[in-house]
Amino acid sequence: MIRRLLLLATLVAVVAPSTASAAFQRIDGSPIDVYVGDSGRLQARYDGQTAGEFFPSSSDEANAGFSLGTDLGQSPTLYGYAGAGFTPVTQTPVTGSGAAADPFQVVTVYSAPVSSQSQQQPPGRISVRQVVTYVNGQSAFRVRTELTSTGQTNVTFRPQMGADLTPGGSDSGFGYLAGGAPARTVGGFNPSSSGAALIGEVTPWRSYQAEHYTTVNTALRDLAGNGLTNAVSGVFVDIGTGAQWPDVTLCGCGTSTAAYEADWRFTRFAGLSLEPENAERAVGDTHTLTVKSQSPEGGPGGGSTIHYTVNGSNSTTGSVVTGPDGSAAISYTGANAGNDFITAFADLNGDGTQSSGEPAATAQVEWIAPIPGSTVALTPVRGTVLVKLPRGASPIAAGFRGAKARKAQAGGFVPLSQVASVPVKSQIDVARGEVRLTSAANLQGLVQHSNFYSGRFQVLQQPSRRPITELRMTGGSFRSCRVSKRSSANDPDALAAASRGKRVRRLWGNGKGRFRTRGRYSSATVRGTTWLVQDHCGGTLTRVARSPRTNRVVVRDFARKRNVTVRAGRSYFARPRAR
Repeated sequence: MIRRLLLLATLVAVVAPSTASAAFQRIDGSPIDVYVGDSGRLQARYDGQTAGEFFPSSSDEANAGFSLGTDLGQSPTLYGYAGAGFTPVTQTPVTGSGAAADPFQVVTVYSAPVSSQSQQQPPGRISVRQVVTYVNGQSAFRVRTELTSTGQTNVTFRPQMGADLTPGGSDSGFGYLAGGAPARTVGGFNPSSSGAALIGEVTPWRSYQAEHYTTVNTALRDLAGNGLTNAVSGVFVDIGTGAQWPDVTLCGCGTSTAAYEADWRFTRFAGLSLEPENAERAVGDTHTLTVKSQSPEGGPGGGSTIHYTVNGSNSTTGSVVTGPDGSAAISYTGANAGNDFITAFADLNGDGTQSSGEPAATAQVEWIAPIPGSTVALTPVRGTVLVKLPRGASPIAAGFRGAKARKAQAGGFVPLSQVASVPVKSQIDVARGEVRLTSAANLQGLVQHSNFYSGRFQVLQQPSRRPITELRMTGGSFRSCRVSKRSSANDPDALAAASRGKRVRRLWGNGKGRFRTRGRYSSATVRGTTWLVQDHCGGTLTRVARSPRTNRVVVRDFARKRNVTVRAGRSYFARPRAR
């Protein structure tokens, strides 16, 4: 008769799990609060949040906690949130200070009946002592569960931990498994809510599962079978999780015990990010974004496949895989002016398309194109780059705002912090910096680039079929210069003496395209190389880099009215006309 009643109670409990008791203790911690029901049910909430990490998120005692399968092999019954309720016995108030050496603690004792294998012996009980501890500053709490059998015969039990999850307050998520035994982590995460709720292994498990909560609950109730299946969902579902320890047999001697420990861990993670979120680039440049993936445990999301799409003026698609630090570079070249919108997502299920719940991030870039004979694009590379607009130019059109715009309007030099479209005749000071200059190479939209540094210049360009961009060196003073008595540019001694004389100004260039650097006594026209033009009191020096050997520069000697080709590793010194 007793066995029939127990079996009937078990069937009713499986169909309709018992509701939570009204008695519980709250650990008021930081950054999470932990709720412990007197029958073992649990809840956790971040400070300032009304939604909890377990379902129902509004309840202080949710469908989460320790479960116990009893009487395996006879009339198995599941006790806990997924089955029949435990019987409350005692519960202490919260003790401890929350420090690592003195954590908050709640001790709860509850019990469940077990059958007797002999009709002559009365049924026994299993006593469960649960100790919940929490240390301030952590996003995790520990649960230690101790079992003691009080029957007169040996009984086999199945200890389990599980929950219907609401990570970040959301009822859906992906399954998650990380690490190896005996330090695995299993649970669920939701990239949209940036939340994860996970079980951390302390006492080694036999099995685990993270799938739809009804699937997990069914496996927890499978006391006649193997229970949890080690399956982890790769799709976005109403997520639940569980972990099982090996079945244990306790004797009915009143002193046979077993203990199990596990951590409940919670995180807030970024999921996926793209940096920079907003940028401006010159047409023809390569734009690089850094995509960062974060794991549900808050660490680097290494090995994640990231698909990206560029829509707009320079449409393209591609994919990258994050490295051990969780980041990867996305690069592409903008051939057309206008705006691009970049979308990236982590392909968690590997199907190549963005499925529900997969984390995503967006960014935007504006491509600025130079206008032949009218504007050039400047991109600061390093150091200090200063720009002075020509009289009458609009600072707003050049991208200057606020104090910078007022200073530019007054005719002063303005620091350049990002790419800007400036009119020709602007002056650029890179004495302590470097700038990348992008100018029109023809009238059909082709552009050319070169970097300039260690000098100051005015940029000029006339509209034509194949325009030359001229960098006219400015700054410095020739007032202190003495007129040299030597006048022959072919005299090696004169060249050496002049090149060692006082330097007035200089400008380095490095790039490809039709650029011309103009000094006081000569100009240097290049197609692509690294070159120096340097004004001295006694003339203008042009020097060409040694590598590659194909480097060459055409120097126009103003005094001699002739062109001189200077090859790699050579230099030429143009002197003024002799008086």
